[in-house]
Amino acid sequence: MTSSVLDPALGAIATASWHAVGVASVAVLVLGLALLLCPPLRRWAVREHLVRAVARRALRDRRAGVRRDLRAAARGGGFAPFPQGVDPAVPTTPVVVAPLGDGRPGERFLAPVPADARSGVLGADGSRQDAVVPLGHGRALLVVCLGRVGRVLGGAPLEAAANRPSASRATRMDDVLPVGEVVRVAGPDGADAWRHTYAVGDAVVTDTHVDHDGWAFVVGVLRRAGEDDLDGLADAVLRTWRWLPAAAPQPAPDPAPALPADPPRPDPDAPARPDLAAAPEVLTLRGHDGAVVARCRCAAVPVAADVPAPDGTWTAAFVRLTATASLAVTSAPRRPADGGRSAREHLEAPPERTFGPPTEPVRGTLAVATAAGQAWARAFRVGPGAVRAEVRLDRGDRTWAWLLTHAPGEERVVRPALDAVLASWKWHDDAPAPPATP
Repeated sequence: MTSSVLDPALGAIATASWHAVGVASVAVLVLGLALLLCPPLRRWAVREHLVRAVARRALRDRRAGVRRDLRAAARGGGFAPFPQGVDPAVPTTPVVVAPLGDGRPGERFLAPVPADARSGVLGADGSRQDAVVPLGHGRALLVVCLGRVGRVLGGAPLEAAANRPSASRATRMDDVLPVGEVVRVAGPDGADAWRHTYAVGDAVVTDTHVDHDGWAFVVGVLRRAGEDDLDGLADAVLRTWRWLPAAAPQPAPDPAPALPADPPRPDPDAPARPDLAAAPEVLTLRGHDGAVVARCRCAAVPVAADVPAPDGTWTAAFVRLTATASLAVTSAPRRPADGGRSAREHLEAPPERTFGPPTEPVRGTLAVATAAGQAWARAFRVGPGAVRAEVRLDRGDRTWAWLLTHAPGEERVVRPALDAVLASWKWHDDAPAPPATP
């Protein structure tokens, strides 16, 4: 048998390992009995398991912060017990959500019980948890204002209500399973709304999406799998819904070069345009300061324009091309915190989102010549059912991006729309764009 100076150390390690296994077995047994006999400890263990599972989705250097925030939220306590004798599917209690003051409307509706006092939380992405109505263990009515339609964060546009359910399904995470089909229903005041259902573990959520004055809203009903007593709650709530005008009306843009103020509502059932390269629409695009920056031709009028995002990204235009394809034109500041990364660096090492669907590059970064200037292009697969082609260039202290999102296999149909925009692009000041960073 081969001998070495490590043999004594290895023998000691093996002996210690057997002792450790025995101690660990006893510890697991004691912990198991404690969890069974002590409900508070069992709840703590379940909470910690969920906290760590969620935090693992974050970047490594952000996980400690995510765990801290989740634990702080959990210390706020659970919801009040659902009162006995109250029908959770019959709304009788007024809930009023005041306008925020940033242009978004408020709302008033009836719910089965009062909303939790912790409603009204504003998220870092500009969304607001308008109302959380507890309906018993693992059950709730949730109302969220997602933000302005057309807002772009992390390359992902906030779709109009007609397209949000399908976009959500196309870019879903692996543990989110769609249930049934997307259906059109009646929203507030008889307006169109779109509904879909999905499951996450033992929880089932039915989301109803609706837009008002350019703002995106969703009414969600959360319950456990197999429960059907809340099936009619969303419709009952929406029948009582009334919008409250925005506290601070937005100034009307200059009508001369502005984009269409009220573009037609996209129809998810409409067939794709036969020739998206025709580009009959002439678009005038504004920058984040409100000044006209460029003009181009496009296959359709935008469904949204001049939309800011909390991170400084500005959506100059958001265009619906087909039921599963859209084109967004954005600009964003080159932040010193990000090292002032160039357009090419952004594509070669895109920033990771804390949460969201997996995003993988389809091909390498390519240099492309456009009428807007020398640019860089790359395509990414987003979740199981979407592809996003990105074209970026640097101009001054901002990076401009043209983002074409479509279903797999749809590129040949919709890519001409992006090509037409880039081929007809003309900067308003006629100043040449700087060359791409080598």
